[in-house]
Amino acid sequence: MNKILIILGLTITLLFSKGEKGEFDYYVFALSWEAGFCEKQNYSKIECKEAQKDEFSVNNFILHGLWPNKNDDPFSKYSDCENTYKCEGEGGCWPNLPDLHLTAVYKEKLSKYMPGVDSYLQRHEWHKHGTCTNKTPTEYFNQASKLVEEFSKSSFDDFISDHRGSRVSNGQIYQEFEKAFGKSSARTLKLLCSKKANGKYLTEIRFSLKKDIDVTKSISSNIFAPEGNQFDGCGGENSYVNILELKTK
Repeated sequence: MNKILIILGLTITLLFSKGEKGEFDYYVFALSWEAGFCEKQNYSKIECKEAQKDEFSVNNFILHGLWPNKNDDPFSKYSDCENTYKCEGEGGCWPNLPDLHLTAVYKEKLSKYMPGVDSYLQRHEWHKHGTCTNKTPTEYFNQASKLVEEFSKSSFDDFISDHRGSRVSNGQIYQEFEKAFGKSSARTLKLLCSKKANGKYLTEIRFSLKKDIDVTKSISSNIFAPEGNQFDGCGGENSYVNILELKTK
């Protein structure tokens, strides 16, 4: 039975393990489009309210998570491998999760690629997903940061950035993804959107990477397509989505 802990009036649940550490088949790489994420959050998150015009997140996808996964569990159902604490809800108790003991210098470096550090997203991601790897928190986020940096150099990242303030079709997004990362790579791509008065807008993308990621190689070299998976999202290939621009100071 789960034990409910009340910490500063917030609830944290001690979960039983869903899997064994290191025993997974591939990663799901989740990248947020910060403008869409912040719009969805009504710019309530500190990283949204304090965004500066010269930040990496203005022009590039940023890190949501790198999730160990199993072939029979689409998109990160395999998690909580060390019975660690996980908050119930959308971040209200993330500050109360156990500290990862990242150095101040590294935490600042990580915040470039993961602005959610300001909201303690790194604690949530580590305790829910990172514990399923055989890495330390620093190794885990260093690997994820290098992947984001490599992704930012791609023509796909440029395409989305160049279309800020525009409306594009899902089909065009899939096409640009394959131009950047190779034939059939879009099989593993999932788009996530939210809605507003003038239609849907992009908030996130997710795709799969090999378990034995080599950060010295290209994203294309690390992509993994689970057999039979044809992920979609945001209404299908013939739908259109808005690419929002991040509001900055």
